[in-house]
Amino acid sequence: NSEGIQIGTCISRWYDKLQLIVSDNGLAGINFEHSAVDGHTVLRYASDTFTDTIVRFAQTISGPIRVNSFIEQKNTPTKHSLPDTLPRKIEFDFDDDIRKSIHFAECKVSDRILRNETRILEFTGYGKQYIVRNSMSPDAFVQIAIMSAYFNLYGEIVNTYESVQTKRFKHGRTEAGRSATAEALAFMKAYNDSTLSV
Repeated sequence: NSEGIQIGTCISRWYDKLQLIVSDNGLAGINFEHSAVDGHTVLRYASDTFTDTIVRFAQTISGPIRVNSFIEQKNTPTKHSLPDTLPRKIEFDFDDDIRKSIHFAECKVSDRILRNETRILEFTGYGKQYIVRNSMSPDAFVQIAIMSAYFNLYGEIVNTYESVQTKRFKHGRTEAGRSATAEALAFMKAYNDSTLSV
């Protein structure tokens, strides 16, 4: 909805594709399944689209000042070779079995949404500057904090990874960095050991 909260049955979403979602108040977001494209690529797409929109709006105010579009290709295609991008309503012809399957899928998604709860804590005790000043990586700090919270709750660590961008390398996309190491476990055990002191 316009407050950024997922409501309803969400049957208007293509969860296996990249989809722009625009609310009635103009707020927009992107939903996508990332096996086909990585998050940083989608972020760049969104950033360039937003920037291009701002530049085009500025041109409507300032007149015909030439500013290179971030999206425009170097070799702009001729008018005859432009693809047809007019939106068209997709019509489906479903039989009763397909309609029942869709109904059950909708019920399943709705049940999962209702079982979901999100709470946000805005921590203001310290931030990135404090962590860096103490010679630590903010990313590593947060990874260890999340794993420590899990360890405190369940007494063990689980297989954990974070995405590592390898786009600078040939054919690079995203790889997994494994942060649940023997050293991380030793830290968590030591941190929770009341007989040890700093």
